[in-house]
Amino acid sequence: MRTNSCRVTNYICLGLFTVEFVARLLTCPSFKGFVTSPMNVLDFLAIFPSYVEIALRAADADGSAASQSRVLRVIRLLRVLRLLRMWPK
Repeated sequence: MRTNSCRVTNYICLGLFTVEFVARLLTCPSFKGFVTSPMNVLDFLAIFPSYVEIALRAADADGSAASQSRVLRVIRLLRVLRLLRMWPK
């Protein structure tokens, strides 16, 4: 039961982060400035591995790719850095 609730929470956070990232991308005055900003690159690197892991899970029926996706889980720790950036000073 806990695994399912953690997975649902992960998908909700991923959705919110993705919507926020895309909204900032669509409203930025300069695409080049957006892409070259270190914080935006960090945000992308925090979101992208989750989508790779979802794709691996969907493509892998026998579960052998699950162990390979552990590296992607470590990369998702970048979300914590992203949340710390938003913390009020």
